[in-house]
Amino acid sequence: MSRLPRVILCVAASFIFSSASTAESDSSRADLPSVLDAKQTRNLFLAGKVWGYLKYHHPTVVDGCLNWDERLIQSIPAILDAADNDQVASELLSWIDELEKPDACKGVPQTQEHFGSRSNWLDDETLLGSGLADRLQSFDKLRCTVGQHYISQNPNVGTPVFQNELGFSEVDQLDRRHHLLAMYRFWNIVEYWFPYRDVIDENWDEVLMDSIPRFYAVDNQTDYLLELARLFARVDDGHASVRESIYVRPPGGRKTPPFSIRMVEGRPFIWRSFDLKDSSDVIPADQLQFGDVVLRVDGKSVEELFRLAAPYIGASNKVSSERLMAQFLLNGGTDSVDIRIERDGQLLDITNRRLPRESLDINVQLWHDRDGETFQLLSDEVAYLKLSTIDNTKTAEYIRKAAGTKGMVIDIRSYPSSFVVFALGQHLVSASTPFARFTRADLSRPGSFLWMEPMSIEPADPQYKGKIVILVDEDSQSQSEYTAMAFRAAPNAIVIGGQTAGADGNVTRIPLPGGYNGLVSGIGVFYPDKVATQRIGIVPDIEVRPTITGLRAGRDEVLEVGIRQILGKNTPDMNIREMAAFPVRESQR
Repeated sequence: MSRLPRVILCVAASFIFSSASTAESDSSRADLPSVLDAKQTRNLFLAGKVWGYLKYHHPTVVDGCLNWDERLIQSIPAILDAADNDQVASELLSWIDELEKPDACKGVPQTQEHFGSRSNWLDDETLLGSGLADRLQSFDKLRCTVGQHYISQNPNVGTPVFQNELGFSEVDQLDRRHHLLAMYRFWNIVEYWFPYRDVIDENWDEVLMDSIPRFYAVDNQTDYLLELARLFARVDDGHASVRESIYVRPPGGRKTPPFSIRMVEGRPFIWRSFDLKDSSDVIPADQLQFGDVVLRVDGKSVEELFRLAAPYIGASNKVSSERLMAQFLLNGGTDSVDIRIERDGQLLDITNRRLPRESLDINVQLWHDRDGETFQLLSDEVAYLKLSTIDNTKTAEYIRKAAGTKGMVIDIRSYPSSFVVFALGQHLVSASTPFARFTRADLSRPGSFLWMEPMSIEPADPQYKGKIVILVDEDSQSQSEYTAMAFRAAPNAIVIGGQTAGADGNVTRIPLPGGYNGLVSGIGVFYPDKVATQRIGIVPDIEVRPTITGLRAGRDEVLEVGIRQILGKNTPDMNIREMAAFPVRESQR
C-alpha cells in the first residue's frame, strides 16, 4: 500500500478510534479495586506484554494511527474483571480485531550481523491461548518498514529517540492507570530497545510481575517517583535514573553540607569542600574537615542509610552504587545535620549546617584528579594531563609540551570537559587503531541489535613517543570510560587505578506520564573483539586504590604507581611521593 493512502487511513482510523475510545474510557473510569489479587496481577502481566508487543510490531500501531496509550487505559477494568487467561486473551484479541489488517510484506533485507530476540514467549500457549498466540506470531514475521511512530534513532550515533510518547502533563492528577502505563512503557522499552538487556541481574518478566502491584498501589506523586526510581534501578545501569526522583529517594531532601564524600576502603571519607556558585557569598566555618570518616547521620548508621537508598539507585556495579549513595549521604530537608565521625582515631559527634544543593558548585569537587593546570610537568621526565579541564582545540599544544618526557599520565578520574577521543587520540597512535564497536537497535526487528563496524583512531602529528599511563577509578563513567578504551589501544599504554562505573553508551531520554523524564544507556559499547564493558567497566592493568592513611597524609597513591611505571622500579619512593602529592586546599587543612 502506498504511503499516501496509508496516511489517509491512519487519520480516519485515529478519528474513529479516538471518538469511540474516549466515550468508552469516560464510562469505564469507575472505581477500581484498591488492592490487586494474584489473578488480577497475572491478567495485567499478560496485558502489558501484549500491549507493548503490538506497539512495536503491528503496522497500524507502528504507524501511529491511533492512541495506543488510551487503548490500554480504557481496557484496564475489563482486564481486571477477566476470570481467567481465556477472558484476558479475548479482550486482547479485540484490540487486534479493531486494528487495520496489515498488508503482506516482502520483508526488510538484513545486511548486517544482528543478535537478540524477544519472541520466544509467543510460543507459550499456556500463557496466551492458541488463538492469541497464532495472531501475535503472524506479526512477528512482518518486516514491512523500519519506520516506527514511537521510536526513531539519532542519525549520528544511533541512540533511540522516543518521540510521540505522551507526557500527560495536562492531567491534573495521574491515577493508577497512568502509573501502570508508565511502568508498561518503560518495561517494554527495555524489553525491545535497551542495549544491555542481557546483563540485567533479574529476570525481566519477574520484574514486570513484581512491579504491577507496586505501581497499582501508588496514590501520590512522591510514591510514584519512588516506584519509578526503583524500576529504573532494576536495569543495573549507571545511566538509569529519573531526575525528579533524586530528592525524594532516601535519604531525601535538597540540602547538604558543602562537602563531597568519596568511598575509601569501603568507608565514607570527607574529600573536598564545595564552593558557592555566588562568589560574593562567604561560607562560614564548618565542623566537618577533610579526612573525617562518617559513621552515623542523624542517628542512623551508614550501613542502614545505604540499605535504604540502594533499591532506588541506578548503578552498574558495586563501586558505582556506593559512589552515588555517598554523594547524597548527608542530604536532608533541615538546615543542620548531626554526624558521628572518626577523626585521627577519635569518635566525635558534631553538628554541621546544610545548604541548598543548587547554591553549590558541585561537579568538579566530586572528582579525584589533581588541582592545578590542565597540563603539568611533574618533572623533566613525567608529564601530567587531566581531562576534567581539557580543551580539545589545544591537544597538539599539550603534546608539544610533553615532548621529550619518558611518559605522560592521562588522568580520567573525572569526566572530560571536552570530547577528546580523536582530537587527543590521534597524537598517541602511529597507525589506524580500532578501539571500540557499537551495537544499535534494529528498528525492523524490535528486540534485535546490529553490530556496527569498529571505531578507529587515525594518526596525526605531532606524535607522542613516550609511555602512556591512564588513571581511572569509580568516578570514571560513560565518556570517561570510552576515552580510556580509546587511549588504552595506543602503543605503550597502561591503565592504572580501580574499577570504573561500567556505564557506557550515549544516554537516551524516556518521557514518562506526569511530565517526567527518565534516562538509560542508549547504545551498546564493546571492545573491537565484542568483549563487554557494561557493568564490568574498564579493568585496570594494575589495580591501585587510595587508602585513608595515604589521603590524610596528602598522598595520591594511584598517581604514585603511575609515575613509577614511567620512571622504573629503582626510582626512590620519596621522589615519586613529592611529584604525586596533591596540594591540600585551605578548606582541607
